[in-house]
Amino acid sequence: MEQRNIHPTTRIPVRSESEQIRDQIIQFFLQANGGFVSTRDLSVRLGISRTAVWKHIQLLESIGFSFTVQPRLGHRLEIVPNIILLPLLERHLSATCQLGREVKWLSEVDSTNAVATRLAALGAPHGTVVVAARQTAGRGRRGRTWFSPVGGLWVSVLLRRPIPLQHAAELTLLSSFAMRRALMAETNLHIDVKWPNDLLYNGKKVCGILAEIRSEGESLATAVLGMGVNTNLLATDFPTDLLKNAATLSTARNQPVSHQKVLAQVLSQLDPWVEQLSTGQSVFPQIAKEWRQSCITLGQSVRVNTPAGLVTGQAIAVDDGGILYVRTQSGLMQKIHTGDVLFEEGQE
Repeated sequence: MEQRNIHPTTRIPVRSESEQIRDQIIQFFLQANGGFVSTRDLSVRLGISRTAVWKHIQLLESIGFSFTVQPRLGHRLEIVPNIILLPLLERHLSATCQLGREVKWLSEVDSTNAVATRLAALGAPHGTVVVAARQTAGRGRRGRTWFSPVGGLWVSVLLRRPIPLQHAAELTLLSSFAMRRALMAETNLHIDVKWPNDLLYNGKKVCGILAEIRSEGESLATAVLGMGVNTNLLATDFPTDLLKNAATLSTARNQPVSHQKVLAQVLSQLDPWVEQLSTGQSVFPQIAKEWRQSCITLGQSVRVNTPAGLVTGQAIAVDDGGILYVRTQSGLMQKIHTGDVLFEEGQE
């Protein structure tokens, strides 16, 4: 978990005025429930010209929406793309969920974590989601890059809750576990956890989590949770050196994964956990039994790269604080707070 300095200033809107109008237009079409919506009605309701409405519809078509047009009736929404925009995400969120009520969607960014960090400095609210169709410099743990082409789910969530630092490490554990549950519900595939926060399908990575935090005193001030998921990629999308260790969920289930449903499930699960952490109560013990049952690391011979060096031995347990215990060849029990696990066969 990395710590960064973020100095909030005057709050600015996360979405531009044009993006807010775009989202209102989408909402009107969703509310029409397959019916026609006239450009005149949209013009009146939005307070913009009919020409401006046409331009917004053309922009929607450029990002994957499709409409049928009938004279005197207007437009009917036919195809909704598999992207994360506020009105598309909100319809799947639980009613009480505070996360995901502000969404910044971008076709291409350097890193969603970097964008979320910049927005945090500008006063973006708790629960802001940043999502991109493609990342050019996606960030993984320990400074590694994360391969992020079009087709995957690349998202970051901004948290602004005073979580005690002693519980901050739970955020990555809880985020990955919420993602595991969401992916299994959406795909019906069995997903394993590799300590501390990687998700694997058939031994190959499908998801990684990166948390970057700023603290104030003994509490968290802001956290950016970055989640990268190989959802709707093809094997041919991966460089050869990554293919041996990475899997894609759409290939495994032979059909696409809904980004909107998956992210909504993740956020709806995380929301009450984040609120509980902010009261000073630990959450991980509540899911620890299920987490351990899904953890492929336990019981295996492992090598763990830690800040203090390489630890080799057998992974024995993960306690209620998320700490990994490894028994070395000398019989010594090592407590590992952070590190990267490699199995004996070298699989990452």
